[in-house]
Amino acid sequence: MPLKKQSYADNEIPIYDEAVVYQRGEYWQMRMWLTKEKKYARFSLRTRNRDTAIDKAKKHYHELMAQQLAGKTYFSKTAKQGVEEYLKQREEDVEAELIVKGWIP
Repeated sequence: MPLKKQSYADNEIPIYDEAVVYQRGEYWQMRMWLTKEKKYARFSLRTRNRDTAIDKAKKHYHELMAQQLAGKTYFSKTAKQGVEEYLKQREEDVEAELIVKGWIP
């Protein structure tokens, strides 16, 4: 998904129309919107050199896109999501009669 932002400051550089490299203090940072997770992936490129920052950002961009295509997520699950998945699975176990609902030994 292309970036919503169309005009950039002097210290912001778009990468492949989906990520932005920007300078914060002396160091360069990268941010990329992850559509499925509805969050920005942000990280430091750990360099003060502009050209090195662009090269590192392109590498990180390709790694993130490869992970997305493989079905992996950048952020881990929240506790709420984990509990919901667990309860859903236990409900399926009750329906399959693998366990009994409400039974306490």
